[in-house]
Amino acid sequence: MARATRSEEYDSEYVQVGLPNKPELSKLVKLAIGSECTMSKFAEKCETSLSTISRIVNPDYEIKNPVSPILIRKICDYSADRQQVTLDILMKANGMKSREEISNERYEERDRKERELREAIMSAILGRLEAQNLRYWQLQPGSAGMGGIVPSRFDLDVRSDYLCMIQGMEPRFFNFMLDRTSFMERESSWNNGSSRVTRYTSLFLMDCWESDILRDYWNFIVFTKKEVFDTMKSQLKELKFNSLISLMLIDPESGSITEEFVLPRNTKEPVKGLFGTE
Repeated sequence: MARATRSEEYDSEYVQVGLPNKPELSKLVKLAIGSECTMSKFAEKCETSLSTISRIVNPDYEIKNPVSPILIRKICDYSADRQQVTLDILMKANGMKSREEISNERYEERDRKERELREAIMSAILGRLEAQNLRYWQLQPGSAGMGGIVPSRFDLDVRSDYLCMIQGMEPRFFNFMLDRTSFMERESSWNNGSSRVTRYTSLFLMDCWESDILRDYWNFIVFTKKEVFDTMKSQLKELKFNSLISLMLIDPESGSITEEFVLPRNTKEPVKGLFGTE
């Protein structure tokens, strides 16, 4: 199989994301040509026709499609001004972005959505606590003991997205873990039932092996997708747990807690959900 040339590699590295900014592209190519080179000579260096360079330089000549990335690369290579005329700047003016930049933007957008969803979820939880006239204090995850002051003997680490104390309530600490499928737009094999349960292995093993560590905690696994909530509920509802663990479903758009299911315990005493939905 033939190896791709440098130009072909750059051609596949950038993709079209919009229309060229013709005035900006024209200005940049003029800077690339410089004052000591003719347009004809520059076209020759770039292995293209004078008419092609002329159409790019002419700000009044409309182009509907981006200039070939290979030609953009050559314009950059022979540019008289390497400070203002870089490959990324040229490609941006050409209506194109690198695949790496697009990937980074997607990660940033996902992180932004995750932050917004976290805020909506926590607002729903705290709003319900305040509606029930419950006084609470936020704590730093780990500061109350779990995985912190009282370390696991088996190096188990229970994740915490929000940890608080509620006045006059038992147990003392309330730990909320946001299910990561809430932040994923597409379902995948990672999101199937067995994989999802496996994500909480540390919590379930600690409940089994080190329930003494969890005696002061009520752990909540928070979901925003009903189908995911229902799947977890059906998989865990026949099991028995030593500590208090709830599955919680939140609608982040309305800011409401729609369901709470307390996992069955190895005790005959019935336990009502903290938020009174079930």
